[in-house]
Amino acid sequence: MLEAMKGTFFRNLFFAFFLLMNVLLLTFSAALFGQWEAAQQDRERQESHNQAELVMRMIDEKFSAVDLAASQTASSYWLRYVSARSDILYSRVDYSKREEICQTIGNYNDSLRIAKSTAVILPYRNLAIDRVSFWESERYFRSVGLPENVFSQMEASLNGHYGSLVLFTNETMQEDSGGFAVVRQLEYGQSMDKILLVYVDGRLFSSFLEDLGIELQSLEILFEGSPVYSWECGTQADGDCWQEELESSLHNWSYRITLQPGENNGFDFGAGLFFLILLLGLIVLEFAVSWKLASFSVRPVRTLMKKMGISRAPKEEMLDAIEKSWQDLSMQKEWMETLGNQYYKIAETGYLTSLLFGTWEKDTIMELTRKFRMPFDDAMYCQILLFQYLGEEDREFLDAMLQLQIQCWQDGVPAVFCQEEGALILEAPEAESVLHQEERVRVLLDELFPELELELHSGKIHRGFEGIGKSYREGKETQSMMQMQGRISYYFPLELELKMINSMKLGNFGQTREILEKLREENDRRNLSIEEKGRVTRQIFEVLRRFFMDMFTDGEASDRAAEAAADMSLDVEALEEDLRQESREGHESGMWGILSAVLSRIEEQYEKNSGGHALGKELIAYVDAHYSSSELSQQDIADVFHISRPMVSKLFKEAARMNFIDYLHGKRIEKAKQLFEQGEWDVIAVGGKVGYENEVTFKRAFVKREGMTPREYVKTRKGEGTKK
Repeated sequence: MLEAMKGTFFRNLFFAFFLLMNVLLLTFSAALFGQWEAAQQDRERQESHNQAELVMRMIDEKFSAVDLAASQTASSYWLRYVSARSDILYSRVDYSKREEICQTIGNYNDSLRIAKSTAVILPYRNLAIDRVSFWESERYFRSVGLPENVFSQMEASLNGHYGSLVLFTNETMQEDSGGFAVVRQLEYGQSMDKILLVYVDGRLFSSFLEDLGIELQSLEILFEGSPVYSWECGTQADGDCWQEELESSLHNWSYRITLQPGENNGFDFGAGLFFLILLLGLIVLEFAVSWKLASFSVRPVRTLMKKMGISRAPKEEMLDAIEKSWQDLSMQKEWMETLGNQYYKIAETGYLTSLLFGTWEKDTIMELTRKFRMPFDDAMYCQILLFQYLGEEDREFLDAMLQLQIQCWQDGVPAVFCQEEGALILEAPEAESVLHQEERVRVLLDELFPELELELHSGKIHRGFEGIGKSYREGKETQSMMQMQGRISYYFPLELELKMINSMKLGNFGQTREILEKLREENDRRNLSIEEKGRVTRQIFEVLRRFFMDMFTDGEASDRAAEAAADMSLDVEALEEDLRQESREGHESGMWGILSAVLSRIEEQYEKNSGGHALGKELIAYVDAHYSSSELSQQDIADVFHISRPMVSKLFKEAARMNFIDYLHGKRIEKAKQLFEQGEWDVIAVGGKVGYENEVTFKRAFVKREGMTPREYVKTRKGEGTKK
């Protein structure tokens, strides 16, 4: 072991493995501890949540007794008796009956154990009944320490809460005992003829909370977002408290509950000792495994050195000896590859140069073409594009040429760039393909490399290997002539091309004609050659032709649209042939007239295609008829109309000037508002009628459009109806 540790290579491997395993062990331990800690926290949170829910249920059950008392009172015989006797307040005959009724209400009050007073209010009789007597309403309110206007507060609170408990408080209740009132209508409907009032004593309710046996720190009862009761424990808790707001499962209010922190269980000594023993055992295991891995790793290195015949000095490390031998081999390999690449590049350049200058031999040209994997053939058409780079950074130019070659190959027209001569060789089976590719190269240069300083000249289209040399000489002649003329070139900047395309997309063909006239005037001013005039008109024609083809490339055209596209294609092909003829003959006015005719034909077809809006209107009508279906989607509409989902989205935007989802939600919300206006106040039922599966989704959509919840909207409309 000591002998092995003397070697630096072995020692480094051992410590590397040992360190790696320690890192993995620490990572695993940290993750395990983190999971344990998270589980502990989750358990504490769950216990606190369960405690809070228990408090909520116990309070809810207490108030459910109020609800039960209200239901029993509403169906009681004595309430009907009192309602039928208009003179019961002053009648001596009904004295015993009144005592019996007061006793009943007193029993309700005593059973609650939190009420200061319980009373049945009959506003239309100006009558209040409690455990003591029958009162005039104002006298009763004064007897329990409430202001005379408390009834108006009750009416405001009960509005919109028919058949359910309502909580409210005021300054008098707060100053008295910190209490609050629980109120419920005894008869369903909009009238408030019979009301049960339970005046909760804050001190009794606090005693109730203290007797729950749960470590409460504080409690708030919130009705419609406003606190009606607040309680705090007399002692300050040590540590972080748990606070949670819960919606009542039985009533229409919520609780804000704060629990005192739980007790810390402390450190588990047994678990800590077990973990320590386990950690020490793992460290010993790591040591043994690291030693074995280092030994296995060194063994192949020694075997490799033996087979390669590598010898090393007594104090020299194994890796140093291998590295020296490998460096020698790498230097020899790089030298050979450099020589090979230089030879191949020189040979390839010589091959392309011989093609351009026409110095090749017929016996060897085909063999060299196959050797260098060139796309040239004696039966194909070719054209030479000459580039004169005016910039400073050659790398930028070479990168642009590389991208042009790749794009040409993707278009199906092979292209090879000769860096020595700055020439791009295009070749295709048809002359038209070569011509179109030349125009595309010019467009790509403007689109992809607008800041690249280039002069581009081209020869004519010829056929075969001899045609490459002819086209090259013609291009050089054109280049020389243009240099002598001061580099005059045609005018068709990228910004005007983009304006032309955008104006056609918007259907503004008048602006398109203005751009076309501007191009004509500017190019006439430059005194271009016949060749340059032909090029600028062909380039403009290519832009128009591409826009026409894009009108039918969505893949969603109907049979009628497809037939129109075919007819239009035939017309454009005929115009294209006329354009080439005029260009060859040098008839400038004819060329611009052909461009104007192409634009007119595109405008005509554009107007025909606007019929797609009719289908968009059908889609809107379908949504208007089926908005109440919760399963309505773009895919459903696509299946009905036998089109794709993207086409549904596109047609909808064109016809409705908005996307599908916004239109659908807007339609549903408007229908919901109409139902509310008609007196349907049930928010959940209305949401279901207009297509929402649950109240949450309905609420979110309503707030996004109206700025308020459906329930707030209903409350507002009810208030307006009451005023009227």
